[in-house]
Amino acid sequence: MIVIIDDTSILVDFSKLKLLHTFFSLNFQFHTTDFIFGEIFDPEKTSLQFFVDKRKLLITEIEGNAYEIIKKLNKRKPSISEEDYSIFYLARHLKSTISKNTILLTSDKKLRRFSEKKSIEVHGHLWVFDQMVENNILCPKTASKKLYDLSAEINEKLHLPIEECESRKKKWAEMTNQNQNEIK
Repeated sequence: MIVIIDDTSILVDFSKLKLLHTFFSLNFQFHTTDFIFGEIFDPEKTSLQFFVDKRKLLITEIEGNAYEIIKKLNKRKPSISEEDYSIFYLARHLKSTISKNTILLTSDKKLRRFSEKKSIEVHGHLWVFDQMVENNILCPKTASKKLYDLSAEINEKLHLPIEECESRKKKWAEMTNQNQNEIK
């Protein structure tokens, strides 16, 4: 089982892209923290609540000893928020208790670097698109359009690597052309 820990930007961006059903169709166990869920507002929160109610997105409350650990981490390195430390803490905890295959999804570079130094596997938006296309739950043509929408309209501050985006769009266009040729 692969356990996925989500940060705010991943959840909000895929909600704004109208891809939550696709996202939660991936064969992963999705988790986040109450800290992260508390950062999300309507209409995205309402959209996500559906998946919480269906137990597709599990929310862990951070309290007691876990909260003290997060506060200490934040005191040592305040450039990472307590919310982001909460998902790092959850990823580390679940990796040691539930599944070694725990992945933290984030677009935050500081959290990414910190987590990777602590041996937590980290991925972002592009990896999620790859998973949706590879698992045939999002067609390559739609993935290409949604990737454009993400970087041009939904989250312009995301600054996805241009070369990696172009590489994917090219690969997905080839897949689309191949699929069209097979249909003929």
